[in-house]
Amino acid sequence: MRRLTVAGLALTLAFGVAGCGASHHRSAVPGAKAVRETAGGADADAAKAVVAMVDRTEGMHSVHVVSVEQRGKSKVHMSGLNAWGGADSGVDVTVAPSEFGLQGLNHQDRAEMRTFRGGQYVRIDPPASGPNKGKTWLRWSLDSTLGEGAAAAMSEAMGYSPVHRLLLMPSSGPVVLVGHETVDGRTAIHYRGTVPTDSRLVESRKVPATQRVDVWVGADGLPVRLVTDDGVQHNTQDFTGFGGAVHLQEPPAAQTIDASAPKGAMA
Repeated sequence: MRRLTVAGLALTLAFGVAGCGASHHRSAVPGAKAVRETAGGADADAAKAVVAMVDRTEGMHSVHVVSVEQRGKSKVHMSGLNAWGGADSGVDVTVAPSEFGLQGLNHQDRAEMRTFRGGQYVRIDPPASGPNKGKTWLRWSLDSTLGEGAAAAMSEAMGYSPVHRLLLMPSSGPVVLVGHETVDGRTAIHYRGTVPTDSRLVESRKVPATQRVDVWVGADGLPVRLVTDDGVQHNTQDFTGFGGAVHLQEPPAAQTIDASAPKGAMA
């Protein structure tokens, strides 16, 4: 399996978070308007249901997410907390260091990674000597690893729920009701459509401009599973435990090594 660098870790999470969650202000596409602009052949009731699901999700402020992201032969597994809608918005997950080529920096089975607007942190084994002796976190700026456009998209996505961009489904193509299914023991309604990828990711990362989206909505009106596929990356996110605001804290500066690379390092 292809190993990813630290910068690759940032890029992987950027597509998982910003690809379908990037900012798209409610004032620009209110639910009723989005449904009225549904593409020909769409199921208007399905479109309304998706918009209602997004509205309900935005009213929450945190959720536990288990995700699998695959690009080519590389597969990344992440699990943890996604928080949005406040100053503490961000993502706190664990990853397998070996999936990112970081096993030389963290020898545990799982490494914690925290992502905030502008920066990412990964927990490492503390150096035994030198100027960084005892420090337990490695930090890099999103600008330095992703470039300004993709970094801005990812940072804005932190303020919204993981399904925010699905507001664009009704105006991006047909939204269809696939059927009633069971996902991890939970009854859910399966909807399918497309959304545009954030234009900043398309421009800076040269990725496809649209993604196919499958979303399963539970009896409580909240998403159970979200699957996106742009032909390059396939993401699956399972959601449990929606809740209120949580406090995600950046690691202390005294315990952090800044490993930011020159801007454009991911180009």
